Amino acid sequence: MQHRSKSGETGDKTLQTYPGWLRDYNVDGDSNNNDCLIMGIEGVDNISLAVIIIIGILLVFTSTLTVTIFPDILEVRFGPALLRFKFKLSDIVSCQRVKNKWSYGFGMRNTPHGQLYAASGLEAVEITLKDGKKYRIGTDAPWDLSKAIERAISK
Repeated sequence: MQHRSKSGETGDKTLQTYPGWLRDYNVDGDSNNNDCLIMGIEGVDNISLAVIIIIGILLVFTSTLTVTIFPDILEVRFGPALLRFKFKLSDIVSCQRVKNKWSYGFGMRNTPHGQLYAASGLEAVEITLKDGKKYRIGTDAPWDLSKAIERAISK
């Protein structure tokens, strides 16, 4: 069976490639029987693949944000608990509900208002430490979180 390659050559070919994502491996040369159909990305180099993998890992680790208040510690965790940030409750001077600008983004960011930890949304609770540093913790329930922190630091 005659196959035409990308370069226009004709002849018996066991591999026919098409532009884009599809590769058709015709092992036995029978044009009526496609033995193997494989989806892949043509032309992806190692750097692009590494960037895609890194972005995927970052998405997994920053897709959820969990805030836990222990008797003496406020803990902020991203994803499956590999990224943790702890604040001593005795170091927290105040907390207030705030709304972040959309341009601050998500994840761990430095903002004009201090470090931001956010997985989604624009609402956050800003805590101020004794040394003057400020941190913003993104939350879907800023009222509840600020009340819980206020109760914990008043003990």
